[in-house]
Amino acid sequence: MKQQIYPKPGISILCVEDDPINRNLLSLLIAQKYPEIDIHSAEDGRAGLELYEAKRPDIVITDIRMPLMDGIRMAGKIKAVNPETVIIVISAYSDTSYMLDAIEIGVNYYVMKPLDHKRFISVIGKSITGINLLWQVRTQEAEIQRLASFTQICPN
Repeated sequence: MKQQIYPKPGISILCVEDDPINRNLLSLLIAQKYPEIDIHSAEDGRAGLELYEAKRPDIVITDIRMPLMDGIRMAGKIKAVNPETVIIVISAYSDTSYMLDAIEIGVNYYVMKPLDHKRFISVIGKSITGINLLWQVRTQEAEIQRLASFTQICPN
C-alpha cells in the first residue's frame, strides 16, 4: 500500500552518513518506496547541520560516528532548533551510552546496523504518518481558530 503524503506538502529527508555506499543505499531505499519525497544527503555532521539549516527537512537520518561532528551532537543541535524534526539514528554501535545520549536529546528511532531494509522502511513510514498527523492537527487548529474569529465578530 502506498503511503499518502497528503496533507503535508513536500516532505523531505536528510541522510547524513560518512560512508558513501551506505548513504547511497539509504537514499535508494527511500526513493524506491517514496519517489515523491525530496532526499538530501551530507557526508558528515557539520555538512548535515548546514544542509538542515538551508533545507529544513522533516526527517533526518544519521550515523553516529562521523568526521567533523558526530550524529548525536548534530541531532541535538537540530532538536534545539526544531524539536518536531524526526531524527532516526542508524548505527553499528550498540554501546548503551550512545543510546542514552540519543534518548536524552529526543531521537525518535535508533536502528542498528547491519540495516534490516524492511525495518528501515517501516520506520520511515511511521515517521511520515506522524508528520501527517501533526500536520492535520495543525491544519484543523488553524481552521478552528478561523471559525472562532467569526463568532467573535458576529455575537448573537
